Amino acid sequence: MTRTQLNILFIEDNPDDVDLTVLELNRNGFEINWQRVDTEAHLRQTLSDWKPDVILSDYSMPSFNGMAALEVTRTLAPAVPFIFISGTIGEELAIESIRKGATDYVLKDNLRRLSTAIKRAVHAAEVEKERSRLITIMEATSGLVAIASPDDSILYLNQGGRTLLGLTKPISDLSIQSLHAPRTWQMIRKEIQPLAIRDNLWQGDAILVAEDGTEIPVSQVMISHKGPSGEVEYFSYMARDIRDRKAFEKKIQYLANYDPLTGLPNRSLLADRLAQAINYCDWTYRSLALVSVNIDRFKLVNDGYGQDIGNALLKQVGERLKASLRTRDTIAHLSADTFIALATELSAPDDAAIVIAKIQKELHKPFLIDGLSLNITVGVGVSTYPRDGGDFATLLQNADIAMHQSKVKGE
Repeated sequence: MTRTQLNILFIEDNPDDVDLTVLELNRNGFEINWQRVDTEAHLRQTLSDWKPDVILSDYSMPSFNGMAALEVTRTLAPAVPFIFISGTIGEELAIESIRKGATDYVLKDNLRRLSTAIKRAVHAAEVEKERSRLITIMEATSGLVAIASPDDSILYLNQGGRTLLGLTKPISDLSIQSLHAPRTWQMIRKEIQPLAIRDNLWQGDAILVAEDGTEIPVSQVMISHKGPSGEVEYFSYMARDIRDRKAFEKKIQYLANYDPLTGLPNRSLLADRLAQAINYCDWTYRSLALVSVNIDRFKLVNDGYGQDIGNALLKQVGERLKASLRTRDTIAHLSADTFIALATELSAPDDAAIVIAKIQKELHKPFLIDGLSLNITVGVGVSTYPRDGGDFATLLQNADIAMHQSKVKGE
């Protein structure tokens, strides 16, 4: 039989009673390493040097009182089980001792119950130690960790979660629903919670709401914890702030679709919008125009005035092109000196001439940059759908060809 090793501190004035107790525990499968104290000073010194697995204390001793011993041990070794072994403690005193922190009590004439009491106390102490470790870990976690009942009452919320959400209210004033954005909570109720109950776990992105109303995107895990009958006893939530990740994704998405200098759509986004516009034209029997605008001798601006002036000019050209078109149209910046205008919902292909006239009027005005007044000329070419092509590449190529032809002709 495997013997359970145990370190026991006896608070006992009678060595014979200790020997009897050790003998009883040895018969019940324990291998005991023990020490005995019978004064407060000796108890304090022993606990400063040695931490037992369990403390067994007499209640009435000539030089030391059991309640005083309990008070000392709850201060110096609060997690160690404390069991009274006494022949004199009555039921009233026993209940009072447990109220003050004792784990259990056993009468000296019934030591057979001691092994069971110790096993139960040591197991409970181990469970409490694991719980304390878990709470320590959860409290040290920077993200949110919460436990909620099936009715959404918050049973636990760590400090990381309180800090993340800027919470000042006690958890009794909160619910797990109040921590989530309404649209997220609706999704939790309708979709996520049933999945977590079925599969025990769900993970994905969600939106939390801080006390000041700020929405915080998080990566969240939801776990359902079930009892023996299969009913959910509580849910646990773990959430990590992903605002930095979302900002990075947004930046990547922006760079994938927009020109960083002018803030205008790039080739990729222009192609996507053109495809949508073509579908609309097919449905409404309307036309669209792709207008290529190229700044004449732009390199001379950079060489003569510097790149900063050249960049400022490009930004102003982009702004004027946007001003010349309707809000539903698109201006894209494809290369250093080339812009593309996408004019949609034209009644007829020839309406593209109106678009070109507006562009030329806007760009004919002088550009004022850092005290300089710059005048530019541009080459303009246009292709229309469906007359000049049916896809982005063909329409863009034909617009560029028309733009170069206009330069050759001096138009």
